[in-house]
Amino acid sequence: MKIVHFLIIGSIGILAGCGVIDENEGVIKIKNSTSSNTDIRDIYIKRSNANNWGNNKLNAEELEPGESKKYTIDKCDRNYDFKIVYINDNIAYEEDYYIGCYSKRTLLFRD
Repeated sequence: MKIVHFLIIGSIGILAGCGVIDENEGVIKIKNSTSSNTDIRDIYIKRSNANNWGNNKLNAEELEPGESKKYTIDKCDRNYDFKIVYINDNIAYEEDYYIGCYSKRTLLFRD
């Protein structure tokens, strides 16, 4: 199985006009930064203490290299897990990732 590396870029600040509606929300952007032209097929997000991954956040889409997708997290100041499934069935995880209120963070997934 191929090992997938990722890089985390974060910034915290007031997000006036950036999609954050109230103090209980944060924004996470997931970016496909692979160099091997591997699309992301599935994105799953769950609270770190939850057992079920729930539904694929990409639905029927794929996230091509260089593309990103933003998600609003409506329960901030908590830890979340992320599961990324590529079209070649490789999987990458980020666990216990803190999403603060009024924060905007980016996860870059690389090969």
